[in-house]
Amino acid sequence: MLLFFNQPKSTHLILIRILYLMKILYILCLIKQRIFRVKEGIPGSIPYFGQLVFFAAVLSGVYTSSIGRLRLVAFIPFLIAMVTSFIQVVRALALIVAILFICAYLLNRKRVNYSLKSKFSQSVKRVAAVVFLITLLVITIEVVRSTRGIYERFSGQSSALKDLRKSGSSFISPSVIMYLSVHTGVFNQYLKEDKEHVVFGRYTFAPFWRIVSKLGFDTYVGFYQSWFYKTPVSANTGTYLRELHADFGVSGIIIVPYLLGLISSIYWYRVREHNRLLDITILAHVYAVVGLSWLVMLTQLGGWVLSLVVGIIIAKSVDKRIQTIRSY
Repeated sequence: MLLFFNQPKSTHLILIRILYLMKILYILCLIKQRIFRVKEGIPGSIPYFGQLVFFAAVLSGVYTSSIGRLRLVAFIPFLIAMVTSFIQVVRALALIVAILFICAYLLNRKRVNYSLKSKFSQSVKRVAAVVFLITLLVITIEVVRSTRGIYERFSGQSSALKDLRKSGSSFISPSVIMYLSVHTGVFNQYLKEDKEHVVFGRYTFAPFWRIVSKLGFDTYVGFYQSWFYKTPVSANTGTYLRELHADFGVSGIIIVPYLLGLISSIYWYRVREHNRLLDITILAHVYAVVGLSWLVMLTQLGGWVLSLVVGIIIAKSVDKRIQTIRSY
């Protein structure tokens, strides 16, 4: 079972199917919650249980690059992320899954060696698979955006944006431009107004503070930003620099990006040298933080932390088993 690279099909399929089973059970809970509108949540449900799909995306990426093709079992994380996004009406989940899959796919160097005749066809298939997944991602985000309600009239918008609104385009519209560009404006307004004075590490260590709040302390951190800034569009996401500054001041803006770069460099070289699942898992999660840094600080998601911890535990056991087998 644990011959991760020597027998990728059996190992990856078993691990991925276990995570998929847990995710499907979680989706059934979401459907029940959606139907009956249980505000306090599902009794007995495990917090962040569904976000194990993040690690499943890492396994799926490594598995796909190992066998050289995108099979249905490797596509399931995207399907689950799409369903969950529709139920919860959120966009970030599908985006995080896509980033983790792509990172794991590109980082894994244990790939199938093809003959010269089949290399071109395999390259075409890989490009087609990536285009297909990106298309699904865009469709998911667009459907969720439409479900949440589309507002295309913004104060101060240019004539070019007005023309986009009048053209009736569904995807290229003022709201899409706003979602892609408003975050730096929010960060600028945050610095000007200087009204966020929070506990040390409120956003960066949000999962920890949520646990502390269970003990009766007033340290709970919500899953959405409670401060909005007019840019002139009212928005609440101001890149990860806003949250780092709120948590640690100017030193956070300098030190944390440096640490992210340092950790990324260290584990990139470790992946290049050893290509272990543990290193790929950690580096893919770090890359996900970097990939969403234009939006938020991803470490505030308890699901990201849980996925990383569970991923490290599983990856270490797999790598240890491989080392034991190779020593014989």
